Amino acid sequence: MAKIFELIRKFFFSIPGKGFSSCILLLSSFFSIFSAVPAISTYVGESRTKGLYVLLIGAGLTFIIGGIPTGIVYVTIIFFSTVVLGELIRSKAGFGKVIVVSSLVIIGTYIAAFVVYSSIYSLNVMDLLVSKIKVGVDFMNINYPDIVKQTLMETGMSDKELVTSIAVKAPATIAVVIIIFVFINVLIAARLNEKLSSFMKFDNLMKTKISEHFVWPALVFGGLYLYTTTQYNTSVTLETVGLLLFKGVMMFYFLHGLMITYLITSLKIPQGFFRALLFSLIVVFAYLFVTALGFFDTWFDFRKYFNKKGEEQ
Repeated sequence: MAKIFELIRKFFFSIPGKGFSSCILLLSSFFSIFSAVPAISTYVGESRTKGLYVLLIGAGLTFIIGGIPTGIVYVTIIFFSTVVLGELIRSKAGFGKVIVVSSLVIIGTYIAAFVVYSSIYSLNVMDLLVSKIKVGVDFMNINYPDIVKQTLMETGMSDKELVTSIAVKAPATIAVVIIIFVFINVLIAARLNEKLSSFMKFDNLMKTKISEHFVWPALVFGGLYLYTTTQYNTSVTLETVGLLLFKGVMMFYFLHGLMITYLITSLKIPQGFFRALLFSLIVVFAYLFVTALGFFDTWFDFRKYFNKKGEEQ
């Protein structure tokens, strides 16, 4: 039995095993947010070549097991994210720069791809987005009609208004998911690989800080979003863009606050299950508090009160 477990362990630490793990994590849905970890840790921790092998194996298995649509998702998200993150990390960029730049590059690429896709079919970007959302709502209406009916009753919306509302929020939601995806995969990969672990060193995290100048786009986008929610705005596209820009900027402050929270829990709670549990609860239930912590750190520099004795090894 011990030999079997050892063989399993060796397989999952091999290049084919990591590609298989990446594929299965993506297909699992629930754990898909961790699906880039095997590739990132290999791409940076070992070599570009081995990392690309992991990605190619993962992509091939995903096409075979999950079909063409899921395979395309693997290529456009996992493959691209790993290469962008890997090259930024290899360039010795700091933790904050890796997260911000890679997130912006990936989000920008997806927006560009969506614009190109809509232009090919001669559709307005917003109309295309609404049509895709309508397909999803129609699917829910057929298979889970009670959920849709309850949602319509609670919101007081018509079917068309519900589709439009989801379409307005969808780009911002996708952008937020991408930023969290990048953050979590770098965080987990850093904990698993020595060459990446410098990201999580106390001294490095103490130095990582969002530029004071970043507050200006936050205020401008916040003002734009508030305007789009008033009766003076009649453009659904402007409302969508305003929400996307505002939520995207505030998500970086959330991640900044999350980093400060990570430092606090590292200082006060020994490494283990309870620290992971507390950190997870904070992420889930204290979004506004953590975002405010990151935002006001621009002026108050909360980390100056930290003690180095809590340094992570």
